[in-house]
Amino acid sequence: MKKWLIIDGYNLLYSPSFIDKSAAKSLEERRDQIIREVAELGYLMAEKLTIVFDGRSSVKTSITNDKSLEIMFAPPELTADAFIIRLVGKCNFPEEVTVVSSDKIVVENVTSLGAEAISTNFFCEWMANARQNLSARLSRQSIRRTSFTLGEILSDRFTRNGHKKSENG
Repeated sequence: MKKWLIIDGYNLLYSPSFIDKSAAKSLEERRDQIIREVAELGYLMAEKLTIVFDGRSSVKTSITNDKSLEIMFAPPELTADAFIIRLVGKCNFPEEVTVVSSDKIVVENVTSLGAEAISTNFFCEWMANARQNLSARLSRQSIRRTSFTLGEILSDRFTRNGHKKSENG
């Protein structure tokens, strides 16, 4: 697991893999959808998550209270791409960083700084697989717990020595 995952927000938002499955219509709804999905599953990929959007928008979002997920808007004088490259450049351990972007300039710059880069399409596939695996695991756990032992069923009705528990405790 990587320490830090930095996501090029609008690059992901406009990737074919995300657009195809997005039911949201407006830019804000789609941006919020990305934030929700990363908040739900991103922790499986990295300890710290940052989604960077271009700062030209004055809209701020507060869709999650997750302290490991940071939403950043690039300053007005920088694009999100340049801001991401700066973040990686300032990082003491760039080898612990993965950047999600399909922008060639971002990928070339962050990898030259020592970070790993993955495409937005790969990230979307990873998220879909993670969601399926998590659903399957949760399904198996709930199926397993549908059968209980007689002791478990009766434990809340009888004491250890077999006497019926009183209604008052």
